[in-house]
Amino acid sequence: MTITIVVGNFKGGVGKTKVSVMASWELAFAREKKFLFLIWTRKVTQIN
Repeated sequence: MTITIVVGNFKGGVGKTKVSVMASWELAFAREKKFLFLIWTRKVTQIN
């Protein structure tokens, strides 16, 4: 079974990575499973 957790926020420094890692780890620990954590970023460039 696959569970997808999506944490999104456009602001920097709001703890997205920490929340993602801890949620993944807690879920894996509770179910006694291994987990794969992927970080996908999309760089948005604004041209003035």
